[in-house]
Amino acid sequence: MSDRAGGGPSNITTPRSGPRPLDGAPGGTLHGFGILADALDEIPGFGVDNPIREHCFVPAVSAIALRESATHDDLYTPISDEELEESPFHAVKLASQSETHTLVTEELSTWFLDQLP
Repeated sequence: MSDRAGGGPSNITTPRSGPRPLDGAPGGTLHGFGILADALDEIPGFGVDNPIREHCFVPAVSAIALRESATHDDLYTPISDEELEESPFHAVKLASQSETHTLVTEELSTWFLDQLP
């Protein structure tokens, strides 16, 4: 239940399976739902059922300042090589798949080292 300004309580429901649209967007992920669930599980009598442990922490389009993420399509439309040129950053490399936020992978490390003079 949630209190709304100017009204009484209302039920808020969300899909019970799969990540929500923003939570599953391509980009850097965080195990935030899992961190919260683990903390709640430590409280006696307050166990939680948490089938989804991670969520999108930084959508790719936001991370490279490419487009406003106002709609589902803005988040999920693949980013083309031509669009990467529109980013305000000098050089951009996106991981080939969503990875944990700030994870140092061989793929990204190799690209980074190739950028050095």
